[in-house]
Amino acid sequence: MKKTLALSISSVVALLISTSTLADNNQKQLADSILASPTLSCLGTEPFWGIDVKGKALIFSDLGGEQTLFNINFYSSSINHTNRWVMQAINKDAEQPISLALYETGECTDDMSDFRYQHEVIVTMPDHAVYSGCCNRLPLKDGGGQ
Repeated sequence: MKKTLALSISSVVALLISTSTLADNNQKQLADSILASPTLSCLGTEPFWGIDVKGKALIFSDLGGEQTLFNINFYSSSINHTNRWVMQAINKDAEQPISLALYETGECTDDMSDFRYQHEVIVTMPDHAVYSGCCNRLPLKDGGGQ
């Protein structure tokens, strides 16, 4: 009886560990697929700047055309709103990360054209400068994504 009980308990523990690992892997795969699906293109004016997100890469461009590459290390959606996300990326030369807060409004404008963008964005740079602007998700070349 003791052997059977010990075997049953160890089986349950092994099952719980494998289920937890499976859930962690599924969460990572979901996050990876979200980041790998559409390309995100953002821009702002006064000063002019741009951000392109492709897979796990975030590229910040300034008015002078200088580009800085960041690697996305965190992405999450809001717990209580389906139209809000945050993203954080790091650069080997920067002490602080770049952070983006995205809000899907369908009403963002760049103040220079009549074009409407899907998302409003607030960007916090590694030096703590804060930019605001607009973003669109662009479909993948193979027609996938949003």
